[in-house]
Amino acid sequence: MNISRKQAQRIVSSCCDAKVEGFKLFGGRINTLYELTLSDKRHLMLRLFNESWKARKEAFLYDQLSSLNVPIPQVLGSSDGKVPYLLYEKIPGIHIDEVYKKTKNLALFEQAGEILAKLHTMTFDKFGWIVGGAVRPAFKKWGDFALYDIGYKLGKLRAVTQMRVLRQGILNYFDDHMGLLEVSSRPCLVHKDFYAAHILANPNNVVGVIDFEWAISGHNENDFTKLERWVFPKIPESRNAFFKGYKRFGTVSSKYDERKDLYKLWHFVNMANISNEIGDKKTLSHTLKELAACLKTCRK
Repeated sequence: MNISRKQAQRIVSSCCDAKVEGFKLFGGRINTLYELTLSDKRHLMLRLFNESWKARKEAFLYDQLSSLNVPIPQVLGSSDGKVPYLLYEKIPGIHIDEVYKKTKNLALFEQAGEILAKLHTMTFDKFGWIVGGAVRPAFKKWGDFALYDIGYKLGKLRAVTQMRVLRQGILNYFDDHMGLLEVSSRPCLVHKDFYAAHILANPNNVVGVIDFEWAISGHNENDFTKLERWVFPKIPESRNAFFKGYKRFGTVSSKYDERKDLYKLWHFVNMANISNEIGDKKTLSHTLKELAACLKTCRK
């Protein structure tokens, strides 16, 4: 979804007494993101959603998280109308891995761990997707939600030829390891996309966590998956620093090392589903190869 500068001005005018002087398309594979420069020198981000419930969801989560001591954007306005959007102040930071390459400041990853643990203090009564401001469908057991979620996504991938070979192996692996999904902890906010691109920092501090579009009510350890996949292998020393920070406010069970493969496999199913939904055939093909390799490794 794209809008004109005039439309952006109308959105800004509904919550700010300022003019849009700079209007730049910032990016976004699924949702469109603009950076706006205002006449009062502020920089705002305007995120347009392809579905209205996503706008309600992010507005709800940012509002709920505002009472926690975590760095999140200040939301100035939102709408779930014809043009669903979220308008918020731009956080002046860059991806944590890019900052680390220049500074070698491992304390940044400790801070990231602390922040994620604090995010996990936001709890719910049931496990499930967060749609708008509610959890639905809602499940008492984490394992029941996991099976529902992966079954739903595998169903959407039925038409993908390569998945026909992998589907039963994935379901068998989950069935054989259901005991690992028996958790006693209360359902908490799981960001589900917590990795370098959504952790913003300056040389001294983590200054922002963004993009809660895929957040669920789930098990806290599921939120380490993208770090394990995209950050820790590239910056091995960041892993100990992250968990050192996380454990100051959160807990990691003795079964986490066993659960990692299960959550990694689930992650690849999620990524395959998203790539298929947006018609990104190149990423889908690459993800299916990673999924097949992950399944082969998990079986050993």
